[in-house]
Amino acid sequence: DTLQGAQASADGTRFVVVSWGTVDNAHPEVQIFDRSLALIGSIDTPGSPYAVDMTANGRYVVVGGKHVHANTFGNGSDAYSYRIGPVPVCLCDWNAVDGVNSRDFFDFLTDFFENKADYNQDAFMNSQDLFDFLGCFFAGC
Repeated sequence: DTLQGAQASADGTRFVVVSWGTVDNAHPEVQIFDRSLALIGSIDTPGSPYAVDMTANGRYVVVGGKHVHANTFGNGSDAYSYRIGPVPVCLCDWNAVDGVNSRDFFDFLTDFFENKADYNQDAFMNSQDLFDFLGCFFAGC
């Protein structure tokens, strides 16, 4: 079992670790923890992860790796995405707490000015993220 990667959310409240896993599959290869080290999510893969990333807000994890165990001859690859926590009813419920309110607006602005708010998930931080969020926020859910 070899640690392959780790990522943490920008505020340090969540982190993910990936390992090759054991040949006997003794534990999930992808494990997600909160700040108190409580396991809050996992992915048990048939193979061995080689790369991991987590969004700055800690809501999503993306993992890529080999389809079979790293110590096994073979090829093929797998990719996984994982959403942490409850799915918000409304995407502009930015902090996923108590529905949409002014706190979501200010939390989004804080994240936006810290380059942590890719609202439309297009891999670019720009004014379009702000406009898309505001459109959702003022339309209501």
